[in-house]
Amino acid sequence: MGELGFDAAVDRTTGDLGEALREVCPDGIDVYFDNVGGAVLDAALGSMALFGRVAVCGC
Repeated sequence: MGELGFDAAVDRTTGDLGEALREVCPDGIDVYFDNVGGAVLDAALGSMALFGRVAVCGC
C-alpha cells in the first residue's frame, strides 16, 4: 500500500466498519472527506480524533 501512498484500507461492506476504523486509526481519524453520508459517515464520526476535521461535499 505504501506504493500507492496510503497506510491502510477498509472495506465498508464487510464486518463492523466502526471497529475496522478504530483498528487502523487507533488515535482517531484526523481528516475525513464525506460526500455520501449514511453509515460510512456515522462510523467515521464515531472514530474522529479530538480536533479532527470533516469536509462535507454535496450535502
